[in-house]
Amino acid sequence: MKKAIALYSGGMDSALAVQKMKSDYQIIGAFFNVGQPGVDYQLASARRLATWQDIHLEVFDLSSLKNNFLGLADKNQISMSVGNTINCPFGIFGLASTYAISRRANALVAGVHKDDLTVSQHAGQFLKNVAEDASKLHNIEFEMCLPFLNTSKADVIRYGIEINFPLGYTRSCSESNEHHCGSCDECKKRKIAFSTAGVNDPTQYAE
Repeated sequence: MKKAIALYSGGMDSALAVQKMKSDYQIIGAFFNVGQPGVDYQLASARRLATWQDIHLEVFDLSSLKNNFLGLADKNQISMSVGNTINCPFGIFGLASTYAISRRANALVAGVHKDDLTVSQHAGQFLKNVAEDASKLHNIEFEMCLPFLNTSKADVIRYGIEINFPLGYTRSCSESNEHHCGSCDECKKRKIAFSTAGVNDPTQYAE
């Protein structure tokens, strides 16, 4: 079976992307700590999900990167959202692709979905170019697997419900709270997506 590295954040989108591709690839999860807020809870969720999905999880500690970005954006943080045009770590995709190729993997899996591209319509093509350029550079067949690129977050949730995935294990919140804060941008997106999907939201929110 072909191998793939998956960007694995502890969130719904990345975990469900792995589930979608598991029949085609032997997958290793890659969690990147770049000093983002709430990283400890995100990693805890990622480990719980990796156990449930029976995949190996690699953890990359790049937390010192945060020091290079502080003061360069309106907020004192590094955004992990593809749709955010400020401090968006597209370099992580390049680094993850390099790691995947070094591991002789055939693909990089990511949970990017259609709603992520509302701010930057060029992001999807950028990610595809990463794989195409890596293939040419190393003279190999390497691809960027984005199973939800044309799927809304609400439909990603519907897929999770359909396969009886433990959505309550996942973490979206970008704050350092035990439970989802309910008020940060990522929590708001999560609430809206569950509401739009018309299904029960198992998330515990602080507010």
